[in-house]
Amino acid sequence: MHLPKHFKRINDRWCTLKKSLNFKLLAWAALSLFSISTILTYHSSSKIYAELTESAKLKSKQYAESFSQEIRIKISNAFETTRNFAKTLSQTKDKKNPLKVSREEVIRMMEIYFKDNKTIFGFNTCWEPNAFDGKDQEYKDKFPFDSTGRMIPYMTHKADGSVKIEPLVDYDKPGAGDYYLLPVKLAKDVVIPPYIYPVDGHNILMITLASPIMIDNKVYGAAGADIDLTFFQDLTDKNLTLPEGSRIIIYDQKGTIVGFTGQKNLILKNIFTEKIDNYNNISEERLKDNSKYDMLDSSNLSIVTSLNIEGTDWFIEVLIPKKAITQPIVNEILFLLLTSLGITLIALLVGYFLVQKITVNIAHLAEKLKTTAEVTKNGSNQLKEASQQVAESTQNQASAIQETAATLEEIDAMVTKSVENAKLSMEQAVQSFNIAEEGKIAVEEMRHTMNEIKTSNADIVQQIDSSNKEIESIIKVIQDISEKTKVINDIVFQTKLLSFNASVEAARAGEHGKGFAVVAEEVGNLAAMSGKSSGEINELLEKSISSVERIIKNTKEKVDILVQDGLSKVENGAIVAEKCEHILNQIVQNVSSVKNIMEDISTAANEQSKGVTNITQAMNMLDSSTQQNSNSVQQTAQQSEDLHKEAESLNSVITLLEEEVHGQRKVS
Repeated sequence: MHLPKHFKRINDRWCTLKKSLNFKLLAWAALSLFSISTILTYHSSSKIYAELTESAKLKSKQYAESFSQEIRIKISNAFETTRNFAKTLSQTKDKKNPLKVSREEVIRMMEIYFKDNKTIFGFNTCWEPNAFDGKDQEYKDKFPFDSTGRMIPYMTHKADGSVKIEPLVDYDKPGAGDYYLLPVKLAKDVVIPPYIYPVDGHNILMITLASPIMIDNKVYGAAGADIDLTFFQDLTDKNLTLPEGSRIIIYDQKGTIVGFTGQKNLILKNIFTEKIDNYNNISEERLKDNSKYDMLDSSNLSIVTSLNIEGTDWFIEVLIPKKAITQPIVNEILFLLLTSLGITLIALLVGYFLVQKITVNIAHLAEKLKTTAEVTKNGSNQLKEASQQVAESTQNQASAIQETAATLEEIDAMVTKSVENAKLSMEQAVQSFNIAEEGKIAVEEMRHTMNEIKTSNADIVQQIDSSNKEIESIIKVIQDISEKTKVINDIVFQTKLLSFNASVEAARAGEHGKGFAVVAEEVGNLAAMSGKSSGEINELLEKSISSVERIIKNTKEKVDILVQDGLSKVENGAIVAEKCEHILNQIVQNVSSVKNIMEDISTAANEQSKGVTNITQAMNMLDSSTQQNSNSVQQTAQQSEDLHKEAESLNSVITLLEEEVHGQRKVS
């Protein structure tokens, strides 16, 4: 039986609390704080999400671009080597200026090309039957040729750094021999897609770059280079600077995977169809639309970067786990929510005490009003009784005349005091005007000082512009360095080509190779040009460094001077402002004095008005005191009755105020 009463008592208190002023104010404050916190949290999370996503995209693209550059350089260098070798071999069939070399000399040439490019895993040349020297029958089954005697040497690197030479295999079989059959058939450079090829008992993932050997549109054979694609997987397995769990995938336009972070088992699988954990397969349509290279799905942020290698499209896809982007947002939202909750609780606690203080004050005022109402009610009754005694007021007529005389004397004194105060007010007004003039001059000085600061800031901006122009001159010097570097590159290329030709001719000529002294001299001249360009580059670099140091030093000195000048002017402005403050304080004091004097004047005038009224009333009382007393008695009785009603109405208002503050009628 106690539980229902207990719950009823709690329910009654809750209903009372809901009606109270405290509850209404605190509920409104809590709702406002919650709404503001929700809006700020949503805005912050949206902004953070956008910034994190853009940052991840930019970092992924930069990472993929560094991969692309490394891949492009390695493969392009290998293909350029293959082309140059094919062009050199083409000279052996040039009818106008044929290069007479033997098979052994070509093999030595191949070794030179092969050793110069470490990216190439295997290097070969394959000729049509009797197309090289017409001696296929003579070289049958002689190393490194097969039973056909065709020119088909193939080179690979040994573990000890030497070169292994053996005959090509499967060169005449469609499919397996596409590295030779396709460039001969199509009469153009060919890139064979990734495939597994057994070498020394090991399966090697590679692509083949093949270039035809041809003169006058006739194909005699082909030169080819095998590129070991193991470095693709090595690139994807590097320590990523991307968020934890990120992955790199490299594949060609057919979807053949050649590199996948941490998953070598996916090599040569198809990215379009293979089921991969936490990965939504990419589609061929997306690869054709570069506007869809950046996509965010349920698992990852996927950034695709295209890479064109000798006309063939390859793709590098960077995968960043979605949780790596969303987790910081969740953490930030939790932080904001907890912070908002803490601020709300503190604000509500402070608000509770403030509202409690306000309501206590209101309740106190209500008590005072109630007491005043009771006093007014009692006073009205007393006034009603006192009205009956007004008839006796005639006895006081004599004293009224005496009071009238005294009032006239007070009026005379007040008038005299008003004249003196008016004179003093004039003097204070003149003094306030002079002080205001001084304040105006001080303000003018402050404005002038602020203009000087503005001019100083303009000088700083002008100096910065001057520094920017000098930096542009440094950029031009660096561009000159770039041009000189191109000259050195051209010279190095020509030097290598001449050195190779000289080696070939010397090897072929034997003792008569001394005739190539002219070629050697040309190589020396090119080396001298290379040294001269290198010296010019060093001079330009020294000039760039000196120019940068001078600009930094000059800019620092000038900016320091301008900053010190600005600080001095700001200090002058502060002194002037302090002076203005002092003057304005004096003005306030003088105005305050004037205000007090004017208040005295107003008081004196009121006293004069009251005195005149008293005289008039006294004179009227002498003329018709009896009639006035009768009317006063009736009016006083009526007013006391009205006052009694107003007191009761005031009690009702106080009751309503108590209900609004406490939520219920206060029981007295």
